[in-house]
Amino acid sequence: MRDDLYYMIQRVVNSRRVKNFDESSAWARVSTRVSVTGGLRFSPGWRVFVACFLAFFCFFFFSSDGPVSRDAFFPPILDASFPRVHSSGAVELHLANGRMVFPGESTELREEALGVSMKRDSVNDRLVYRSDSVGVDTFETRYNRLEVPRGSEFTLELPDGSLVRVNSGSVFCFPVRFSPAFRTVYLEGEAYFEVSRAGGSPFKVVTGDRSVTVLGTRFNVSSYREDRCWIATLVEGRVLVSDRGSSCELGPSEQYVVDKHLGTVNVHRVDVSLGTSWLLGQYRFKDCRLEDIIKRLERWYDFRTVYQDTVIKNLRFRGVIDKRRTLEETLGLLEETGAISFEIKGDTVLPLCGSCRDGG
Repeated sequence: MRDDLYYMIQRVVNSRRVKNFDESSAWARVSTRVSVTGGLRFSPGWRVFVACFLAFFCFFFFSSDGPVSRDAFFPPILDASFPRVHSSGAVELHLANGRMVFPGESTELREEALGVSMKRDSVNDRLVYRSDSVGVDTFETRYNRLEVPRGSEFTLELPDGSLVRVNSGSVFCFPVRFSPAFRTVYLEGEAYFEVSRAGGSPFKVVTGDRSVTVLGTRFNVSSYREDRCWIATLVEGRVLVSDRGSSCELGPSEQYVVDKHLGTVNVHRVDVSLGTSWLLGQYRFKDCRLEDIIKRLERWYDFRTVYQDTVIKNLRFRGVIDKRRTLEETLGLLEETGAISFEIKGDTVLPLCGSCRDGG
């Protein structure tokens, strides 16, 4: 049923003829100002800096509203690999012809019926997807569906060389082969994109009523259905955000935020490391609501939360979460602020006010 829904959405989007804004002229401005980018790699100097930082200054600290509580410092975690014991399942790739494969386990695969091949790049930890060229355009565009469960992340290299890193609890749909005129993909959840200019055509990420269109750039989109905000963060280049008939062009370090509860839009400059910290195995927060922090933790550690006091949801914290730590360690560090405590019952977490730590 969900596959049929994505197919119907794609048909509707591709068949639209009436635009509520001048998309052509807006896109022309973007394409003339966009910068050329490379693959999904941080420069060697940056990687050395990050490695040194994690090795010698790895820490986790939080503070709630009011006076800043003491910082908590902990020894570094030497194992560089992320644990997957809390994952609820393997990453699944559902091909357009109905076949399902496990890309995290497959090393090389050829699907003659679709004219595609996939190869696991263990060095760069990604799946390289390639499609055969076709002499004539087909009337229908068929889509593959990548499902990344809680507790996992996955990197996919598309046929045009673009890289997509899909975060936990997300679904990413991409065509068997890109159209010569447009490269359109669909996302539910969060993903980081490094779009190649090699394809030559605009690259569009569709998330329900909103989309982001680029030519060659780096950006992050968070569109989880259960989250309060829809967020697009631009790292490099230019993008055009289309939002229910209106459009907005973003420059580097700008963020487009939609509050789905209030129906408001806010565009502002940000520290992009906050929105992309998950790429480095962390979650960085600044003046962030507890409920929003917990939702990110739920998607990584795969648990559910029951609030006995809804006021707790609006407590605000700042800090850095190292995703390699266990759930118990992470919640324990939050408790160090004195503003919150937690009770764990199986796969359920109950947040309590700090004063209730020893209460009945």
